[in-house]
Amino acid sequence: VSQSRYTTFAVNQKLGMDVFIIFNGRPVRVGAKGEVFDEERSTRLKKFNYSKVFVRQEEESLYRAYVNESIDLMEKKPESTRLQTQMITGVAEEAAERVMENVADKVLYADAQIQFDRFAKFLQNHKGSFTEVFRRSGINPIDYVSHGVQVAALTILLCETTKLIRDEQHRKLITTACFLHDLGAEKADLPLIFDKNTFTPDQKKKWLAHPAAAVEKLGSLNHIEQQVTIIIFQHEEIPNGTGFPKGLQRKEMDPISCVVSMANRFDHYSAQFKGDKKAAMGEFFKNELGIIVTGK
Repeated sequence: VSQSRYTTFAVNQKLGMDVFIIFNGRPVRVGAKGEVFDEERSTRLKKFNYSKVFVRQEEESLYRAYVNESIDLMEKKPESTRLQTQMITGVAEEAAERVMENVADKVLYADAQIQFDRFAKFLQNHKGSFTEVFRRSGINPIDYVSHGVQVAALTILLCETTKLIRDEQHRKLITTACFLHDLGAEKADLPLIFDKNTFTPDQKKKWLAHPAAAVEKLGSLNHIEQQVTIIIFQHEEIPNGTGFPKGLQRKEMDPISCVVSMANRFDHYSAQFKGDKKAAMGEFFKNELGIIVTGK
């Protein structure tokens, strides 16, 4: 069975390949090619913490064709925003994980950018999709991939509102950087809840170094765009100069990096409050912006 993470399949559509879970170290088939994997079965698996579904290595091409066909079908017929968002987001998550595992692979990177931009376009064109993405953060396990989803979604929302996105290429690079911004931390043995009070001295050192570590890893790769590396390097900077690794002021930062920084910090709060966006927003406004929110 392939060791890649495949969590995405179209609920209530016929499977294009066999799918498995890993039980006691062995693959167990939970869906056969041609079967309809209904929502009840999906919910039951998640209830027992089987959030990762796998396919055989030799059927990976079938899986790719199945995913693309499923997304095309969703676009041609009415589907709930929730199911569409799950599918589009899941494909982007898988792409991000593959790139983080092998960022030097140009083909993987190019394919991932297609999925990242598909995610961004979907959010822009489907009312309610932002809400669904944010809702997922309180349900799914927190890791660097799911964190990247949240940062990407909030960044696209803020950049749309402030009209910072110049064109489709610019949007693609912004979304790519958001999904991959913690490339330098993902393999650094750091806590996933982003509570800096729990850091050991060694973890704190790694945390402060992770933006530069990512850019160092990307520096020799000519297929990584400059806009992507700039955002990744600056995503922990704070416009008032209290961020890292350089302590940059707003005027020294890329405008998109300022937005990504805000989205990144907000999702750190959200992680600490286990996806409770309202509580996270109150603490974020108070601690980061000096605003105390009262009332409902």
